[in-house]
Amino acid sequence: MATHISSLNIESFRGLKDLKIDDLGDVNILVGDNNSGKTSILEAIQLLCEPTEYRFVLLAKDRNPTAHFSGTDARYLFNTNQHAINKLQLSVEGVILEKEERVEIEGKLVNHILNADGMRQPIETFTGKISTNSLQSKDVILGAAFDIYDKSSKEDKSLNVKLVHVVDHLLSDAFSELVGKRSTKEKAIELLRYFDASIVDILYAKESNETVSMIATDKDDDYIPLSVYGDGMKKALFILNAMISAENGVLLIDEFETSLHTTAMKYVFKFMLEIAKELNVQLFLTTHSIEAIDTLLRSDEENVDRLNVIRIRKDEDKMYAQTIDGAEALRIRKNYKMELRV
Repeated sequence: MATHISSLNIESFRGLKDLKIDDLGDVNILVGDNNSGKTSILEAIQLLCEPTEYRFVLLAKDRNPTAHFSGTDARYLFNTNQHAINKLQLSVEGVILEKEERVEIEGKLVNHILNADGMRQPIETFTGKISTNSLQSKDVILGAAFDIYDKSSKEDKSLNVKLVHVVDHLLSDAFSELVGKRSTKEKAIELLRYFDASIVDILYAKESNETVSMIATDKDDDYIPLSVYGDGMKKALFILNAMISAENGVLLIDEFETSLHTTAMKYVFKFMLEIAKELNVQLFLTTHSIEAIDTLLRSDEENVDRLNVIRIRKDEDKMYAQTIDGAEALRIRKNYKMELRV
């Protein structure tokens, strides 16, 4: 594994302000109260690694994915204190691959008049610029009337990054990175056998003009749709799939324990740490579960120093981050059963 991102400074992003996190590790477990900004930290990291208008639009839409992008969506990437004066600015910086990186987006919302079918109607639009310390500032005009953001810019990354949301494993294909290579397919089967020791193969199959993920066992002559199995198996597969996509980069997982029963956590987390090490992936994980924290800390006690627990606290307009190294976190959980999440 590797610490690709060694520090993070979120000056302003969504509800986060002046949040500094130093001494990041190979695995970083973000904990804190509801609405303390854990998910926003993952999004800020994603923007820092991919500081493009393409990523800006996707982040603005992520929490309202079914709607068309509008200036209103963009508003909520900025601190609410800026909304009233309509002077919007966000900035995130960090040390990536031992190099200081920074992204800053500033602008305002304006009503652009759209002429359509002989009618003039105002469309709320974000107009501003995106700046980084390695690229020239780029002017952007983004709104429902402007489906012109540069999708090719998604390749402009300082680091390969992948964000897994809480329900992605229920909505997306878990096989896409797994079945193409023999080595990754074997890893997937190894992982699935933690849930069902009889599983021997996975593949794609055509059913009613749809491509369906299928699983074979040594108990049955036919393949079974993945949908027949529980959400825990789908979540484990999706994490493996995402980790392969994030090779030599960063994987961000929101509420990483979701859908995993406590009996499966031990095997899945240990497997996850082994694959992350093999693929050179740095992990950032959020959780509300003390059981998940305990299980992850105990998954590989010989290498627990690779893990950090980062406690996030929000006190009115101030943000605090306390980093506890894995060995110390394991010690205080084993000996004192002390709370780590607040």
